[in-house]
Amino acid sequence: LTQLLPVVVMHGIFHDLHSVENITRWTQESIPGIEILNCEVGDGRWSSIFMNMKDQIEELSNCINNDKRTKNGFIGLGDSQGGFLMRGYLQYHNHHRNQMKRFVGLAPPIGGLYCGNLSYCNGFYIPSFVTDILKEIAYSEFIQDIVGPAAYWRDPYQLEQFINSNSVLVELDNQIVINQTIKNNFMSVDKWVLFGSKKDTLITPWCSSQFCQWGEDDQTIIQMEDRKDYHEDRFGLKTMNTQGRILRLEGARHPQYTYDEDFFKNNVVQYLKMEK
Repeated sequence: LTQLLPVVVMHGIFHDLHSVENITRWTQESIPGIEILNCEVGDGRWSSIFMNMKDQIEELSNCINNDKRTKNGFIGLGDSQGGFLMRGYLQYHNHHRNQMKRFVGLAPPIGGLYCGNLSYCNGFYIPSFVTDILKEIAYSEFIQDIVGPAAYWRDPYQLEQFINSNSVLVELDNQIVINQTIKNNFMSVDKWVLFGSKKDTLITPWCSSQFCQWGEDDQTIIQMEDRKDYHEDRFGLKTMNTQGRILRLEGARHPQYTYDEDFFKNNVVQYLKMEK
């Protein structure tokens, strides 16, 4: 009998593990016998905003490693901010903890997030009072310590402050020094499966989910292949892409991933089957 890797699901910002129950059910209906582990950080909703990102990643790590079903590997499935947490787990821990074998992201803000000057801030993603704080003092040590999304708040108007903030995104992208372990771990999955869509009005820029980022303002987009750190292959992105291991797939509107059964079953499920 073929044994399948379990799937670990990490919920998005301002949600809890109940928000991904549809995903769990649809996956089990489509792949009989598959094991699924739903993880949650803190109390879910508020902790996903007001908890230090490294602490959130550590809670995800505990959830994964305290479950013996993941000891031979697992597929990481991250919804929205949950995909950023999964990226953090992969790059910080894949060499010494239970191993992620494939990364599947449903609109994860892995290229950073910024809004509010030329782009629109959708309060359904981060409450507007939080984005107001981030625009003013995102890179202060205090805010980096207590606001989770500050870890990937990449302000195109303050790039120097962003780089010097030592945020999680700066570390994962190897912006300051190249940490070979972080780079090797990035390349240790068989593929990165990344869903994103122009219809997504919550992640800005929308293609952050596929490693694009804002250019000199929050209207100009730098595509993945045009990023400076892509050309320098600072964290393994170029290597993975030239090997055909970065899949950028057409996604849906942001909330649709967790309530559109047809989309999920027709597009996502096929990437959740992997033999041990």
